[in-house]
Amino acid sequence: MSDQDYKKISSRTAILNSIETDPQTQRWFLFLITQAPVKQQLTNEKKLNSLYAKLKKITCQQNFTYTTFLCILSLGFIFQQPLVLGPGLILAFLCIKIHSAKKQYIAQISAALIDNDFTEQSLEQNTLFQVGEFYSRKHKIPSLVDTIYHLDKISRAAVLFAFILTGPICFATLQVNVLSIILCFYIVNAIAKTSLIYKHLR
Repeated sequence: MSDQDYKKISSRTAILNSIETDPQTQRWFLFLITQAPVKQQLTNEKKLNSLYAKLKKITCQQNFTYTTFLCILSLGFIFQQPLVLGPGLILAFLCIKIHSAKKQYIAQISAALIDNDFTEQSLEQNTLFQVGEFYSRKHKIPSLVDTIYHLDKISRAAVLFAFILTGPICFATLQVNVLSIILCFYIVNAIAKTSLIYKHLR
């Protein structure tokens, strides 16, 4: 069979674009590239070692900025202070900027990993989910399909949990109720995406 006879079902560019733009795919590859064997394999290269250092630094910055933003947002809701709008907008802009940079680091490190295991031609014959299955078996971690399925279930449960948990404070103002639901939903999802929980999403 000639090279022209096979049908392309994917490409390196398409897979990397998914890693950079799809939040769940991006989170899964972040989990993958921070596994000890993968990290040890890739950090032998000076460029990738530098990218890992940048990823670690920006993750700390992201956690701090997100937490500060939520605190300011909470204070603004509870005390109904419009003055927090200015700092809130600044922090929201920083969150977006930090997340954008983090996506680039994840995509670049993931690209290096994929290039070590797949040729350009082989990627044309493998979907993103098949690539995910390959790494799932190789490193004994939950597959991309499994994590998407379970995180979707957790997100739905988080909404119900948020309403149940905020039930006792239903007498509070509308702002407090709305804020409580948002915070509960965010916290449950954030906990579910930690490595401690993420690795068990099978």
